[in-house]
Amino acid sequence: MQINNFKRLQEEEERIYQERHERNVRSNLLHSLGVMRFVGQVVDMYLPKIFELFVMALGGKSEEHQTARTGSTPPSQAASTTTNGKRAPGSTAGEDIARKG
Repeated sequence: MQINNFKRLQEEEERIYQERHERNVRSNLLHSLGVMRFVGQVVDMYLPKIFELFVMALGGKSEEHQTARTGSTPPSQAASTTTNGKRAPGSTAGEDIARKG
């Protein structure tokens, strides 16, 4: 006994509908995940800085602000001696820079 043409058409449409529906769901899911990933990255980048801004605006001090102030000394202000205690070339530490002579 052969399958009725209408029954065959119904089965084809069901198969096509299911494939299209799965593609649509997968596409929507990937789009939603992309949006969530973007929002997560924005929150990860900017939320800590916003909290630091509020803390500093209220008179507090942030950790980064403290380490920047108490961090390393610029080379122009560093001690101008080498590791063996001798004066580095071009150093004027402790000497009068006026020319002698």
